[in-house]
Amino acid sequence: MRTSAVTAALPLPGDPSGGSGGPESPTDLIWRSLADGLLLDGDRLPATRTLAGTHGFARSAVVAAYESLTGAGVLTSRPGGGTWVAPGAGALARAGARTAVPAVADDDPSIPDIPLRSGRPVLDLRPGVPDIGLIDRPQWRRAWRAATAEVTDLQPTGHAPAAAKVAVLEHLRTFRGITADPDLVTLMPSVSAACAALAVSSRLAGRTIAMEDPGYPEAFREFAHHGMRVVPVPVDDDGLVVDRIPNGVDAVYVTPPHQYPLGVPLTLDRRRRLLEWAHATGGLIIEDDYDGEFRYDTTPLPAMRTMHSGADRVIYLGTTSKILTPEMRVAWVVAPAGTLDPPGARELTDVSGPAMRALTHLITTGALARHRARAMRTYAARRRALIEPLHARLPAVRVVGAAAGLHCTLLLPEGGAGAPARSEREVLDGLEAGGFLVSGLARYSPNRQPPGIVVGYARLPETAAGGFIRALGRAIEHG
Repeated sequence: MRTSAVTAALPLPGDPSGGSGGPESPTDLIWRSLADGLLLDGDRLPATRTLAGTHGFARSAVVAAYESLTGAGVLTSRPGGGTWVAPGAGALARAGARTAVPAVADDDPSIPDIPLRSGRPVLDLRPGVPDIGLIDRPQWRRAWRAATAEVTDLQPTGHAPAAAKVAVLEHLRTFRGITADPDLVTLMPSVSAACAALAVSSRLAGRTIAMEDPGYPEAFREFAHHGMRVVPVPVDDDGLVVDRIPNGVDAVYVTPPHQYPLGVPLTLDRRRRLLEWAHATGGLIIEDDYDGEFRYDTTPLPAMRTMHSGADRVIYLGTTSKILTPEMRVAWVVAPAGTLDPPGARELTDVSGPAMRALTHLITTGALARHRARAMRTYAARRRALIEPLHARLPAVRVVGAAAGLHCTLLLPEGGAGAPARSEREVLDGLEAGGFLVSGLARYSPNRQPPGIVVGYARLPETAAGGFIRALGRAIEHG
């Protein structure tokens, strides 16, 4: 292990022997050291405080560099073991690869906003919203300043600049393994808008679509509102039950990485069978990868679009709303040619030019990769603070779908031994009385579901997890 040697060998900023001739960032220092052979694959990097103190950087800038380069696969972290140079990083540096990350100021992530409801403080843990306090504010402002520097925005409504499409594809290639022609990418203000546009496309207008049950109610409403016939298909521990797709279905909407709301992944066998269904019937698969970038205990399963023949049958949906904030209002559709042509529906696909340019800036500067790495660690810690004590203190509560995403579902005990079970509504009311707002499983299905609650732990501070578990215990016991 060469940690101490690495610390001493790294050139100081502006050291003439390093050829820089002026100040450089921690990212520049690491890339240059890789290219010059001062850092080797497998080397352990110094602690952020050590590197900052030795080389005169702000520690926040070193943390930002480590996070960005980890997100880009140049560095790797080991739990309790620091940060290491990833295999192949030296060859990348010598080939001229770069990741530009501007220096940032310290900013402590804020705890979630606490709305007031009937005069009582309530922590809103309903699913679907990330912790926007994790966004690096200086970098966010920098991206929007760059986006609005062009005072005229002459882009036609509904058409994304080529640079934004290329940037989104680079992000998808890096984190989800998806490649495509930029002409097959459409940017939209939300996944709901994408569902509406698909519903009025010439390929699907007036047709029948199957959806997971329980499933995403906003997508259900968009498809139905725009003239499609929606049929529910049950979900079990392996995801959508493909054998239950009825005859006459033209498309299937699924959330394969982290089924919404149960959180179970669609198994590889089910994915294969769903693709076989699509090819046998000529149907389409709409793959909503709404939070597939966040995984904790398992290796990420491939996006269905990347599987054999998937590009011909899969319409891939993604969004900034979980990785950054819903307020950015940018989503993307990667679709087979000719499947997304919403005539007369331009209002459904209107994305602001500044939002597209800001997203492009965040991707191309490496800021989005850095944010993702930072958010993943924070969400993993919050998830752990909730799940581990919950198993110990409330063993009768079954935790479902906690291996990925930003939420999990808690299936409630159904009673026994003469003790009546509390209804889902009673538990929801009891939690709200205790200061926590969550969603009930019933709202995600037109059919009867087991009693359960859906908890978004992305905005649950670790210090509040114990209070939530105690409130849940009281709600189950007393209603």
